[in-house]
Amino acid sequence: MPDGSDAPLLLIRAVPEDTAARPIGGVFWESPDIFLLPGVAPQDAPDIPGDLGGGIVRAGADNTAYAQVWNLGRAPVAGATVEFYWFNPTLLFSDAAAHLIGRTIIGLEGSLESRSRKIVKCPVAWRPQFINGGHECLVVRISHPIGDPLGQPPWNASQNRHVGQRNIHVFTAAENPGGARLDIEVGPLLGLAIQVSVSRAPVDTAPWLELIAGNGGREPLGTGVADGEISISPPMPVGSCLPEVRSLTGPRPAGPVASRQEVVGDNQQVAFITTDTDPGHGKANLYRIIASRNGEILGGYSVVILGSCGIPGKALQTDR
Repeated sequence: MPDGSDAPLLLIRAVPEDTAARPIGGVFWESPDIFLLPGVAPQDAPDIPGDLGGGIVRAGADNTAYAQVWNLGRAPVAGATVEFYWFNPTLLFSDAAAHLIGRTIIGLEGSLESRSRKIVKCPVAWRPQFINGGHECLVVRISHPIGDPLGQPPWNASQNRHVGQRNIHVFTAAENPGGARLDIEVGPLLGLAIQVSVSRAPVDTAPWLELIAGNGGREPLGTGVADGEISISPPMPVGSCLPEVRSLTGPRPAGPVASRQEVVGDNQQVAFITTDTDPGHGKANLYRIIASRNGEILGGYSVVILGSCGIPGKALQTDR
């Protein structure tokens, strides 16, 4: 654990075992400290949601965002700023693409006190638009201008402990019977080349999925059968109209699709496509889209398809 000494050491975790050391590897865009309460405006939402992490954002409706923030330093901090932002689905982030939802000011005790961590409610509603199907990313930052400034890079959770990312979208198989598709912006590359790839992952590598399923451990969530294809379309300029994929088994975007594509230059987007069928009762399929350069992971986005039969005891809230 980094030595907080007598200074504040602010943190939003990137992974459950995060102790604030940076850089951090692995899947850093599935922060366990960012939560959603769908369909409820902040003025009607509790200070602490009853089902941490269990919300699936609703497009066209008010949603309340929360973040769990930490002070691992021994010194208390007063007047720390917690900021909530949304981005279009993207792998890499920049100031130009950021949309502020709201911010609030909080205090935290030192790490030896019980109030050294806190769940913070965004005071402003987040209302994702149907144009993106509610697929936007959430980014939360905590900082103090004197005691523990934001630092650099300002949006990268793998490099900056002040930043947390929730780059996750959950589909239901009932709404997407032939698979799923998601258009994702790559983000600023500063003229360099990166690789964008997709792979399947076991659901037990994402503990937050159990919260979304909401089964309380009564029936462990299983991984669905990989009976289709997964692919990334060739890159196209942001705003280009990628051809529709009818039922996800008909026409594909122009050019060869593959599990890996090279992207060069800024303002590019790709489409993630899967033709995997319904994972089935008590199961889900998890896919991770990763941006990397020379083997270094720069960013990512996770997509889930929940089985259409659902999970016992859970009335699934979707973004439609």
